[in-house]
Amino acid sequence: MGLPQITVPLPSRRERCRFTLRPISNTVGDFHEMLKKEDRGIDRVVCKTVDDTRIASSTTIETLLQENFKLLINDNSYNVESPKQERLTTEEVQKLGDVQALVSQLYEALHVKEHELQKEVELNTQLETLRQELVPLEE
Repeated sequence: MGLPQITVPLPSRRERCRFTLRPISNTVGDFHEMLKKEDRGIDRVVCKTVDDTRIASSTTIETLLQENFKLLINDNSYNVESPKQERLTTEEVQKLGDVQALVSQLYEALHVKEHELQKEVELNTQLETLRQELVPLEE
């Protein structure tokens, strides 16, 4: 499952354009700005609920996509059907937590080996330098 995409008919170009949205970091206001940037002929963009309640610009895309909504561009209104949200069960969340813990342990184990190898190279370099300094003293 990737990022949500919305295909919107642009009024000036009379063509459709697909916008990819980030559910957590993008807001409705960001979406409006993307539309206006793509088509300079867009003067007014508003998102409303199905019962015509305006959706605030600060609302996250994740929240916007929880229900169907209306997208008003200039004088045109488009009904947007949101994809059905699949919620994770408690068991699935637990499994994800277990996987996350295993990945963390693996990273730590690999990182320790990497650190040990780096230290070994460092100590061998010091040993080589000391041996070179010792040669004149032994003579």
